[in-house]
Amino acid sequence: MPWTSRPVTDEDARVMSGWHYPPPLDECGALTTDELISGWYRCVLLDGERAGFLCHGRPSRSPLLKEQYALHPGDVDIGLGLRPDLVGKGMGLSLLEHQLDVMGNGKPLRLAFFSSNKAALRLYLRAGFKLNARVGSVIMMRREPFDWRDASRPLINGMSVYPGDPAFTRDSIAAADQGGYNVTRIIMTAHNGTHIDSPHHIGLEGGVDAWPLERLNGVCEVVDLGQWHQDADKTKPLAMRTLFKTSGAALNESEVRAIVDSGVRTLGVDGLSVGPQGSEGLKTHRAILEAGVCILEGLALDAFEPGWYELMCLPLSLPGCDGAPSRALLRPLEA
Repeated sequence: MPWTSRPVTDEDARVMSGWHYPPPLDECGALTTDELISGWYRCVLLDGERAGFLCHGRPSRSPLLKEQYALHPGDVDIGLGLRPDLVGKGMGLSLLEHQLDVMGNGKPLRLAFFSSNKAALRLYLRAGFKLNARVGSVIMMRREPFDWRDASRPLINGMSVYPGDPAFTRDSIAAADQGGYNVTRIIMTAHNGTHIDSPHHIGLEGGVDAWPLERLNGVCEVVDLGQWHQDADKTKPLAMRTLFKTSGAALNESEVRAIVDSGVRTLGVDGLSVGPQGSEGLKTHRAILEAGVCILEGLALDAFEPGWYELMCLPLSLPGCDGAPSRALLRPLEA
């Protein structure tokens, strides 16, 4: 819908303060002109006519939520409302999307409403909000910002591939300007770009589907390999999911055995391969995969400082295959 919005004018406030809602929406009480021109509100227009309001930054008027609000001091409070005759016409989600577009997506969001408003609960659940608290007759919901960052390498012609592997190729085999559709052909190995290795990669039993998705999703630690080399105590436990910034260095067999012994179950690197080329690289892979550790190679970690993150990595579903291209995302965890 062609929503637009503007700061509330005096005339907007006069009109909107006269809007009255049927139960259960009337529990909130009408907004006053002073509230509407306070700077918290924006007037929403649909095809040039006043159609509702947005509220940005004003905490709930309910005193019941004071303690809950104190638990999340960085949240941004939002709210919205449609003109009474537009309520129940399926416009709420579209209006909320407009509000999120206006605000951007940089901070966690919070809102509150009366529990009798079942339509509001359904709306905000559809928009990704989660129930945070229920105090008396008031519900509070929150939505975390989308702060995931890409940690996977783009698949493009000319990209680096493991020495001896065929080049990645992407070309067009049909064009829309020739009376049809654009269709792209991709020629690649299962080990181009960001990808996982399966036990079958070195001739063991088990394709990429042998790794449960939990291995590739959850808390992880990004570790600088150079700093790890300087640590005299190689028995120090590492995270179950550990991703190494290697600066182009490869891991040898003794190093990966120490890493595996430290409790790592998913080992990620930003190089084309976890080990060196040739027979030494095969020994490295074997030491990892025979121990039941998942390998994640070709990550893009330049933009990530060492520390704790949440990893989300989804390999392509290629049952029985020796590897699978993967999309990996990271987001920082609060200290």
